[in-house]
Amino acid sequence: MKKAVTFFVVILMASGLQSFSQTGVGIGSRGFNVRTDPDSKHGLIIRSGFGFTILPWRTYIEPEAAFVRRYHFTERTQLYGGIGIASRFSYRRDELTFGYGGFIPVGLEYFPFRHHPNFSLSFETGYRFLSFGNFDNDWFDHYGLVEVTFYLNGKDRDYYEEL
Repeated sequence: MKKAVTFFVVILMASGLQSFSQTGVGIGSRGFNVRTDPDSKHGLIIRSGFGFTILPWRTYIEPEAAFVRRYHFTERTQLYGGIGIASRFSYRRDELTFGYGGFIPVGLEYFPFRHHPNFSLSFETGYRFLSFGNFDNDWFDHYGLVEVTFYLNGKDRDYYEEL
């Protein structure tokens, strides 16, 4: 029975690789990211930012997810915009605070290398609002970030035609 279950799990995972073949993982100025297929019009960006401050000592985690619409300008660049949800878990001394809200990302994804079409560089800016349950602590700000992403098992994109 254990062999049958193991075999079933291996087959299920192997068939699932095709559906995740255009998933990208990366790192940026605000943490780690996961992106979906860059060749589709719609996509999902999931991030997990983290950090700390010295004065006052505080550490935080900022998970967020955005649904984006992509506009393909050329084979190597695409502009995207969307809407997302964000949260922030912050810990200071014996106090844990939780904030939630939304953000509006606008960015440019660029595929710079001819021989590595699965590698991208993203520049993003946008506005973000987080509510901490107290009007004095709520904040609305803008942000900017740079991310490097590598798409796993990606399709061969033929950006250049041979002369």
